[in-house]
Amino acid sequence: MHKLATGIVESWDSDRGYGVIMMDGNIPVWSHYSSIRGVTGFANLARGERVAMTLESRDPLAKNTEAPGFAWITADVYPIDRTKTNSFDQHRARQ
Repeated sequence: MHKLATGIVESWDSDRGYGVIMMDGNIPVWSHYSSIRGVTGFANLARGERVAMTLESRDPLAKNTEAPGFAWITADVYPIDRTKTNSFDQHRARQ
């Protein structure tokens, strides 16, 4: 199941390439650098940055996943303030 949402980057580890985004409603979402879209160069997020995202649901109790304990992970992340074109709206229009 995919879901569209917005949120704020809570934490980001640039060396490891992943972090946590707090979805509106204060729900934590795990994110990996490979899901960042609409930016050029090094795919990185900054703490406090506002993002739009598509999410995939996960079993938060699963132990053999890349993000144990998280019910949602990002499929695509679009940094709202950095994108030169609104690629999130383009993605949503294709769905």
